[in-house]
Amino acid sequence: MTNSTLPRAGLIGAAAFCMATTAALAGFGDVVSSFAVKGECLPAALAYNGAYVVSSDPGSFSDDHWKVWSEEGSILASFLPPRGLEIHDGAAFDGTNYWGSSYIQNTVYSMNTTGSILTSFPRTRTYGLTWDGQYLWTSDAGGNNELCRHTTAGSVVSSFPVPQPFALACDLGWDGAYLWAPDSRGYVYRLTTTGTIVASFDPPGMRTSGCTFDGTYLRLSCFPGSGPWHIYTIDVGPLPAVAPASLGRVKALFR
Repeated sequence: MTNSTLPRAGLIGAAAFCMATTAALAGFGDVVSSFAVKGECLPAALAYNGAYVVSSDPGSFSDDHWKVWSEEGSILASFLPPRGLEIHDGAAFDGTNYWGSSYIQNTVYSMNTTGSILTSFPRTRTYGLTWDGQYLWTSDAGGNNELCRHTTAGSVVSSFPVPQPFALACDLGWDGAYLWAPDSRGYVYRLTTTGTIVASFDPPGMRTSGCTFDGTYLRLSCFPGSGPWHIYTIDVGPLPAVAPASLGRVKALFR
């Protein structure tokens, strides 16, 4: 991470592969399963491509590749965005292509599944990113501290200031009806599209970075306090009435 004062900063411990599963699911906010990421990986942002969780990875900590993870924690495939763009602060999948945001470049990019840039639009200090089936949502880490809904060309359709006690959103997820956002103080919030907090929980680990929804569970990347980062599967209760539009057929995985 290029800014050590922001919540994704921290020491990345020596890698050790492990898989943990909670046998009995107790309810909202509970861990269903988890795995430790391999190598000096930092899953800064998460997307779900209809079959697998995908993470971005800042080059300042690792190799800058986006990675496709199996449920057991092995890397199934990866790709490298153009060098120097630092596309890892937000991640989303629109059913065909990936979207990534760069806080350093002040830009949101669309990429195909091999990492080639397709389109882009300027967006100042964006961290979180998600796709709701029609629009992109971003979290603004600048002076406005707001969540914005955009067209794929970058035009702002709507926005709302981050509600109290919410702080900076590290990443965003969309479950078909609500936004999900981990904040810089460690909590994870479920929000309406106008900014009302409807639920929250304290996630596992000391620091949460990535967030996405897989059609059933919320996925979070968290630093547990020592050792490698983990990607967690979290129960967030019954599915919303509207199915996530971005969870369609996967057209291609990274090769």
